[in-house]
Amino acid sequence: MCAPSQCLCERVSAVMLLVYGDESLDGTQSRVCAVAGVIGPEEMWRELEPKWIERNGGTPFHAADCESIHGGYEGRDKSETEALYKDLSILLAESGLGGLASAQDLAAQRRAFPSPYDPPLYYQGFLDVLEAMRNAAADRGEIAELTFDSRTESQFNAGEIYSYLRQSGLYWEERLASKLSFESSSNPRVQAADLFAHEAMKELDNEVGPVKRKTRESWKCLKSTSRFQIVKRGEQYFSDPRMQPRAIQKALGFNESDYDEWLSGNRLPRCHTSLLRFLFSRRSRMTDEQLRYFNSVYGGFSVSNIIGAERAGGH
Repeated sequence: MCAPSQCLCERVSAVMLLVYGDESLDGTQSRVCAVAGVIGPEEMWRELEPKWIERNGGTPFHAADCESIHGGYEGRDKSETEALYKDLSILLAESGLGGLASAQDLAAQRRAFPSPYDPPLYYQGFLDVLEAMRNAAADRGEIAELTFDSRTESQFNAGEIYSYLRQSGLYWEERLASKLSFESSSNPRVQAADLFAHEAMKELDNEVGPVKRKTRESWKCLKSTSRFQIVKRGEQYFSDPRMQPRAIQKALGFNESDYDEWLSGNRLPRCHTSLLRFLFSRRSRMTDEQLRYFNSVYGGFSVSNIIGAERAGGH
């Protein structure tokens, strides 16, 4: 079985790799969150874009609205929206682009990270996608330039994470463009990422949600290309002892009182942005001995929830 980054780059010949990303949640915003990135060279995006716009007939595509016949699809016949969704899935599959989506079981995450340790919904998936796109660019000897859907609730912290990763060392800096960009969902390329993110969310929700369903035909269409992959973060992942808040605190060398003192000293409120900055600070000041311990515990294990730990042996 090929590695994710190898599959993403299969049959993709690029001078510059452009990534467009989006996120998707189930209707209750409590069961599943997925973040997706679609990657490829400019020429592939240029070829897909006019076909995508023409098939949508002037209505910006939103996967959830299209399926539920809401928003810009109000009043349309269900057979019409189903045909549209199917055709767009085929267009994306035939485009030559590839992608990776990370979907997480939010109930499993809440059990592993109860309040006040619960991270924002998109952190896990966002970091998984960043690493996959960074690795895809490295496999091609190129740079990945990322553009995500603009969302007020996630944009600022996403930028903070991206900047920190690039500053943390060449592993990230040499393969990610200097800036993470955000554009509205009116961009057809972001809409393509929205479709893939929606498929990833549905794929996991059909497994962990109240109603168990078979694999969707639209996901079968994308999956059959071998260029699109979904990583599922569920009970097994989040129940790993290394994911427990106390284990992470030990690995990064701090306790709850250290965080409280840091907040007080910097006159900052207790919030997700403050926690991110505190973790960045702790990670950057780790001694060689602490780094060796960290890598002995987490080497080879995806620890996106503790903010971009480098691969074993690197720091």
